[in-house]
Amino acid sequence: MKKDRIAMIYELCQQTREVLVEDLAEALNVSCATIRRDLQKMEDMKLVHRFYGGAVMNKDMEIEPTMNAKHLVNMSKKSQIAKYAAALIKDNDIVYIDAGTTTEMMIDYIHAKNILVVTQALSILDRLYERQIRCYTLGGYVKFSTNIIIDNDTIEKMANMNFNISFLGCNGIHSLFGFSTTNEIEAMLKKMIISKMKMPIFLPTAVNSIRSATLSLRKKKMQ
Repeated sequence: MKKDRIAMIYELCQQTREVLVEDLAEALNVSCATIRRDLQKMEDMKLVHRFYGGAVMNKDMEIEPTMNAKHLVNMSKKSQIAKYAAALIKDNDIVYIDAGTTTEMMIDYIHAKNILVVTQALSILDRLYERQIRCYTLGGYVKFSTNIIIDNDTIEKMANMNFNISFLGCNGIHSLFGFSTTNEIEAMLKKMIISKMKMPIFLPTAVNSIRSATLSLRKKKMQ
């Protein structure tokens, strides 16, 4: 399928930073014309920059991948994590679900009844609406790279809310400084949620588990 092929090309781009049309056509057993169309689609999605005979990784993806990019990697692992996480939600819970591709996938696996989900993620709101799960969001501006609604007022309003369970995304895990993200205001929101929970649940993936990011959310204790 085209989406699977684009996912494979994107993962190759992550590994090598540059790919060639002929090499991809041979590796994926499709025509060069098909690969060119795939690369054009990927350029439209701002994943790569095309050049004659190939494409190079968009450097912006190394700082903060777009949601399009995040939806292409480790989908099988994310699905397993999402299914396990969703099973932790109990009937009548008030739940906070952060923006992220893994957290978004949780929605399909939620079976608890009479719950309220609080989220600032536009894509998660769409999925909740489709499943007719009661949901609530606070105001703010839309951050396009992560499809999240957020500003300083959001954080102040969140301070007055309480949750039975929360699920947070993150950009990286550091052996000393714990979970981290690349955006200051998102870090402030996540810290607010962490401060209200005995055990907030983070849903990183195998890829971003080994990445470093710029803003620490919670320091790990030294052994």
